[in-house]
Amino acid sequence: MIAASIASPPFPGSIRAPSQNSDSAHYVKGNVDIFTGSDVVNMNNSDWLNWLSPEEQKKRFGRAINSGSGWDFVSCMNGDINAQAAAIIGTYFYPEGTIGFYTNRIINGMFRVNYLVVLGR
Repeated sequence: MIAASIASPPFPGSIRAPSQNSDSAHYVKGNVDIFTGSDVVNMNNSDWLNWLSPEEQKKRFGRAINSGSGWDFVSCMNGDINAQAAAIIGTYFYPEGTIGFYTNRIINGMFRVNYLVVLGR
């Protein structure tokens, strides 16, 4: 097993990703806002869910996510694999701004969603 380490950032307000190969390192120069969180949602015999409306995005993040900007990013994952043995396999954006996700199987019941949202400034 190779342990990755986080090096000191080269400038204030930056993040350096753990990397064994410097060609794959990425830096953030303080021009984004990063949000993480967890939601428990109720899924009704479905493998998809319309998750966050533009209004909910504004409440949580201060503005709606702009899927066409090239700077905004959303990632979701199952927050409790023991409760629901399913994987989130993708997110989607409706033209009016709602964000949703797909799972790899039908789910009926409560489902924990961990998320990472990056918004460009």
